[in-house]
Amino acid sequence: MEIVKELSRIISPKRTKHVNLMDFRLKENSKLMRFYDGLRRGKFKSDEDAIMALYGTMGAKYKYSKLKYDLRKRLYNTIHLVELDAQEMGEVRKIFLECQRVWTSVYFLIFFKAQKAAIYVLEKHFPKMLEHDFTIMVLEAAKILHQHYTSLEIDPKRCEKYDKIIQDYLKLYIAETRLTVQLSNMYSYFSQSRKQHTELAPIAKAYLEEIQKIYPPIISNHFIFKYAMIELLGYMSLYDYEKTIEACWRGIEQLESKTIKYKTALLTLYMQKINCETQLMRYDIAAADCEKVFEHYVTVGDFNWYKAQSLYIQVLFYQEKYDDVYQVYLKATNYKSFSKMPSFIHEEWKIYRAYLEFLILTEKLSAAPEQELRKFRLNRFLNEMVTFSKDKQGLNISILAAQVVVLIAQENYSRVIDKMEAIEKYVRRHLNTGYHYRTKYFIKIIAAFYKAGFESNLVDWEKVQELKAQLITQPLDIINPNYDVEIIRYEVLIEILETCFSEQAVT
Repeated sequence: MEIVKELSRIISPKRTKHVNLMDFRLKENSKLMRFYDGLRRGKFKSDEDAIMALYGTMGAKYKYSKLKYDLRKRLYNTIHLVELDAQEMGEVRKIFLECQRVWTSVYFLIFFKAQKAAIYVLEKHFPKMLEHDFTIMVLEAAKILHQHYTSLEIDPKRCEKYDKIIQDYLKLYIAETRLTVQLSNMYSYFSQSRKQHTELAPIAKAYLEEIQKIYPPIISNHFIFKYAMIELLGYMSLYDYEKTIEACWRGIEQLESKTIKYKTALLTLYMQKINCETQLMRYDIAAADCEKVFEHYVTVGDFNWYKAQSLYIQVLFYQEKYDDVYQVYLKATNYKSFSKMPSFIHEEWKIYRAYLEFLILTEKLSAAPEQELRKFRLNRFLNEMVTFSKDKQGLNISILAAQVVVLIAQENYSRVIDKMEAIEKYVRRHLNTGYHYRTKYFIKIIAAFYKAGFESNLVDWEKVQELKAQLITQPLDIINPNYDVEIIRYEVLIEILETCFSEQAVT
């Protein structure tokens, strides 16, 4: 009864008289609802569009400003009442926002001297805050509860309990904050340059030594994930894939031991592990990890599912399981949510389609997929690569390689010859850094074919084999990430093309 009394005293007619909320019972033709509906439907590109649609004259700017202010205020007030849907945002985010609402309410209640109501709602949600590793909320809530049980409602046992939580979570908060800053510092290297950053290895070592000195008595999902990311970034900078896998696995095991599983963190570590297994050519392990990801850490049809499918199809390309590649391509691109994905996801799968076309032309698919696939047109493919074509040192390389091998497979040699001068110029201009060695050797081999006029008996096969040997010695680079560049490994592409030339020689 006391709690209800406190709430009744605070939520008074006077205090709620001027609270403006979105009222969907308003008439649809009211200016407020017409404005709201127009914004939701994308009818208004600018303030001028809205003024003319609502008032019919630009002389109504003052009235429009008042209307916009009213709508903005109502929307801000109503945001706290939005229904939280676990399906839309995930269970952890839903609980986080619920706890944030509680947190805001507690401060209001304390301010209006409704201490019992504040403590009641805080203690009710405190276990959720603890269970889900909401470090800052736990720390601040424990401070309020500790103060309450030492001054207003004396309870030594609870006081001791919250004192211990404050001490532990203060140490955790400090460590988490340092890890956040350290990880941001490391990420900044990649925003400045795509080159290999070997200097990150000693930086990561120093960072983790600092954390060891302040290692907290309890660790959260956030702590585990960020610690693992710093560790693996250090190893990845040295191409130490084995140690990177070990770092990923330690993080995965720790995250899996938590009561609440942070799927995004687990997904990130699994994807890094899959990349490393792929570089080490342990494709069966990489494929098995992909299956775990699909089973536990992504929802079919969401953004992360498409990213995981992209990683899986890459593993299948490297395994040379081209029929499986074809099936995954159909599954992903025919799923109902594909059309809603961002444009770069569409471009990624269009690149896979180009390589499927190459495999069809070279008869590497046992199925006859033409009936289920949209007819491939090279010019259309190139025109649709709006985003990736701008990444001159990255994903544009896979586009360049795709068009060359498709043209060769089509026996459209004249067009390849026309393009080769521009391609070699592109290589000199954009691929002049060390981590593009594999692409350079690939282009040199293609150049050897075109200089022979794509006549098998004129190709300098000794030179081709020498370049292939040099290509094979160069590792893929998961830092800058060439696993997105080499859809099919260059040495495999060359072997398929050699087969084409062998058949040409026979005919």
